[in-house]
Amino acid sequence: MAVLIVTNEQDLGADHVVLELERRGVPVLRCNAERLPAWRVVLRPGETWAMRDARGRTATAEMTSGVWWRRPEPPSFECSLSAEQERALVAQWQAFAEGLASVPGPTNLS
Repeated sequence: MAVLIVTNEQDLGADHVVLELERRGVPVLRCNAERLPAWRVVLRPGETWAMRDARGRTATAEMTSGVWWRRPEPPSFECSLSAEQERALVAQWQAFAEGLASVPGPTNLS
């Protein structure tokens, strides 16, 4: 079973957790909020989700034993956004987080 970590690029603590999980042979997929636009996300709130990063690594609700919400704040970007664009970004991030959190975890962790 894999672990999904939702965080940001400046999270050095998550870097250490990823390294330790990998050392222990636990598959881990780290989702940095700033990079989410490059990901492929399929989300059916309350049912299931699947995510694939730009390098083709994947995680699904069925294959994931846990999601660590390390830094669940909306992503920030280097370019300037209008107030309307920023509100839209925050609303979409909130919808993503709520949808992902609404999916029940695996029933069999053996």
